[in-house]
Amino acid sequence: MSSHITKNQSARVLTVAAAQTNQVVSKVYHVSDRDSVCYSVDIIYSDAVVAVAITAKVQSSPDGGTTWIDAKTVALTAATATATRKTISADINIAGDQALLPLRSLARVVVTTGAGDSITIDSIWVSCRTNR
Repeated sequence: MSSHITKNQSARVLTVAAAQTNQVVSKVYHVSDRDSVCYSVDIIYSDAVVAVAITAKVQSSPDGGTTWIDAKTVALTAATATATRKTISADINIAGDQALLPLRSLARVVVTTGAGDSITIDSIWVSCRTNR
């Protein structure tokens, strides 16, 4: 059986200011066992000013949100007012992703900015796919 779940996990449009570390930009969402080994997160953003570096990453929690473990990280590039899309994805069938999986029972998306950086997160779409 194949399933595909797509859901907007952003609580609201959010601007992340300079020098923030692991600023939560999504809702905390549940990850089922079946969906923990193959996922895609689309970050829609605008107004990104990059002076140092802006990164986004998926984190997961094995203990109900007390501890967060980094999964996969991507760099976000400068963007104008027009919406820009960046995808974070991982698949257990890709050798480079195997050490990052499975995701634990809860997940979230966080953004880190450097001095002089800023970004507006417009929405975050999470897709989980399994072929079982």
